[in-house]
Amino acid sequence: MKSTSPLFLVICFALTSSCTYSGWTEIETQSFTLKVPPEWKYLRYEGPVIDAFQGDIITSSSDTLGVIFSLGTESLSDDGRKQIVVPERVREKLLKEGADMSRFVFVPTDKDVPTMQEKLVTQKFEEKRINGVKAKVVIPKQVGKGVTGAHFRGIKLQGSETAYEFTIVGKDLGTADHEALLKIIETVKFK
Repeated sequence: MKSTSPLFLVICFALTSSCTYSGWTEIETQSFTLKVPPEWKYLRYEGPVIDAFQGDIITSSSDTLGVIFSLGTESLSDDGRKQIVVPERVREKLLKEGADMSRFVFVPTDKDVPTMQEKLVTQKFEEKRINGVKAKVVIPKQVGKGVTGAHFRGIKLQGSETAYEFTIVGKDLGTADHEALLKIIETVKFK
């Protein structure tokens, strides 16, 4: 039986990695580039804002990804919780204060709060560096129900001291679009 040489495996891995985006279309703006599948459509919105960019990417299944590059964009900070978890012992106090009770989920004890909070969270977050820039990547706990995207911050363009931000995001994406967006995020480069 022949053994596979380590050099062969490295070459195969390198070819596979570079072929991941083979045939993809590069979107190039004044400030950044990214790659998308060839059948996806790109729409740029012109506006009066200087040093800003806003556009949409329409997927082959008609999902829409929002793209924003400016001095301040959506940070994707919402953890997906729509309700506040509290122990049952505070119900009467909230009622007396006239609180909107629809915002609360009541659990029997203080110990039950963290477990219920985790059940209500619909998003997962990961902080990482992508092509040398800090990014927060968000994915739904269940594909198709929630936000998939990334928020880059502290972007310094060549010749500028100003720090910009960039967000690319889609909501309730199907599996194929969700997976493609995660690949697209890895292709984002700033000039």
